Amino acid sequence: MRRTLLFTILAAVLALLPAEAQVSKPPLSLHKQKTVISKNALKAKRMRKAVPQGDLTKYNGHSFFANLVNSDTWAGAGVGSVPYGIYSYTIGDEAGYQPVSTALTYNFMASAFNRDNVLGVYPMSIMGSLNGVRYVSLDGDNFKTAWEEVYTDVSYGAIPDVMAYDPTSDKIYAAMYNDGLNGLNWAVFNKKTRRFDVIHVWDNDFQPATLAATPDGRLFSIGMDGYYYQIDKATGDAEMLGETGVSPTNYVQSMGYDAATATFLWSAVDVTGSNLYAVDVETGEASKLVALRYNEQSSSLFFKSNDAPDKAPAAIDDLRFSFE
Repeated sequence: MRRTLLFTILAAVLALLPAEAQVSKPPLSLHKQKTVISKNALKAKRMRKAVPQGDLTKYNGHSFFANLVNSDTWAGAGVGSVPYGIYSYTIGDEAGYQPVSTALTYNFMASAFNRDNVLGVYPMSIMGSLNGVRYVSLDGDNFKTAWEEVYTDVSYGAIPDVMAYDPTSDKIYAAMYNDGLNGLNWAVFNKKTRRFDVIHVWDNDFQPATLAATPDGRLFSIGMDGYYYQIDKATGDAEMLGETGVSPTNYVQSMGYDAATATFLWSAVDVTGSNLYAVDVETGEASKLVALRYNEQSSSLFFKSNDAPDKAPAAIDDLRFSFE
């Protein structure tokens, strides 16, 4: 099941398939070609380069949280007892993903951790027809439901494809499906109305697979084309910075900033399976850290800590005295 299926068919299948079925998103025919190419970036999209193995010694022991929406370990679970939710994962630990807070309603198609809570969105359907969209906020301490809104007066335009929290503006940005499922809108979450306000039509020629922010408030995305972009918060316009070397497939995936290494961690689903990659913030170059054993998919990946980079602050090695 892939994004090449109609979204209405997808919704019905998600309601009926067993727990181990992977979660896909709808395809889009993006209507404009406005991706900005920076002067120092690739001049044209080209064939994928090889993805190197990352240096695990830099990442072992680093723990993050994720909103898990698929795992082969859930095989056999009934539709009403699938343990969607927030899990922890420590790189280098054979234990893999460990449940922190689970519930059937935590099956978020898109989600984002924003300082003191997690915002997640899930489309609801009956026999393939959208009959509502569920917005859920989980508290940032125990990841239990803080509030929930079920909107029945909405269309597909209320469903985010990807979301990310900008810590400098204290806002959640999203690329939202439009009503006709033939494009996206760039939007920001309104805390008062608990809905997204559209800022601008998504004028780029790629569908985002991930969206994440750096501590200084820059937004970055990996496209379904495998290329790496910086996103203008005011307009949603994308600047292509480089290629990851990875070929994503049409499943839910996520990316979060690891302050200890000053890189992004990308929980990807690509042509080789589910993998965890490190992504260079400035260039988008990816390196593979580990293969995820059970086809895990997560709609958000985040750290609760604000660790400084390893060995920071650096030792002074250029101290000089100058006497007049």
